[in-house]
Amino acid sequence: MEIVQKRREPFVFRSLHRVTMEVCFELKDVTFLVFAPNLKSLSLWNCHAMEEIISVGKFAETPEMMGHIRPFENLQTLDLSDLPALKSIYWKPLPFTHLKEMEVSGCDQLEKLPLDSNSAKERKFVIRGEEDWWNRLQWEDEATQIAFRSCFQPRS
Repeated sequence: MEIVQKRREPFVFRSLHRVTMEVCFELKDVTFLVFAPNLKSLSLWNCHAMEEIISVGKFAETPEMMGHIRPFENLQTLDLSDLPALKSIYWKPLPFTHLKEMEVSGCDQLEKLPLDSNSAKERKFVIRGEEDWWNRLQWEDEATQIAFRSCFQPRS
């Protein structure tokens, strides 16, 4: 009989700082990136099946991890382009402590960003995207919408 011990800390991609994925037509999410605590740059382009960046269902499969992992804690740039099925980046607001730039284009199903008024506290970053997409976004509350209005730069 073989005894398998659970590790106290999950397998972690500590040295992963930059991820770029393009033309991945079958990829539905990149939930594994919750195990990349030092990720600074994430670019996803032309992934037509991508529905979620971090899947709530897959993340919930490991409840012992829920309290220990803070996705995108060190993320500085997020570039999402031509992801027509994308509906969610993350299911609840994130602080984005180090975020400098977020660019979103061709993500017409994405109607909510993982931002709230706490995400805006003393942080200024740029959000670039199409103006009609920006105008359709749903916000946690009016204060959040007002806080991030000055961050938006329409793509030309």
